[in-house]
Amino acid sequence: MAASDFWAKEVSFLGMTGKTPLALTIFAEFFCSLLLILGLFTRLALIPLIICMGYIIACVAKFEVIYSGDNGIEVNNAFVYFMIYLGIYLTGPGNYSLDYKIANR
Repeated sequence: MAASDFWAKEVSFLGMTGKTPLALTIFAEFFCSLLLILGLFTRLALIPLIICMGYIIACVAKFEVIYSGDNGIEVNNAFVYFMIYLGIYLTGPGNYSLDYKIANR
């Protein structure tokens, strides 16, 4: 997948191309999402996720938030996730997270 033309030619994050942006995306979307699900280091884990979705909206989707799809008008999924991550970042992890349980010992 890292050797495909898309990652080699289209994706350039901070001057890095090829396997490095792919590895950063996998880290953000797998490990940081796992931390988010567990509610552990929530705000810290959201920073790479917000950056990743923001980059996808800005560079990959070229700021196309709403577009005409196969089923009519569709919203870019990266934008939806970006707004969800931003909302969680601003409101905090909540009472049922591991962060809350650790802080209230």
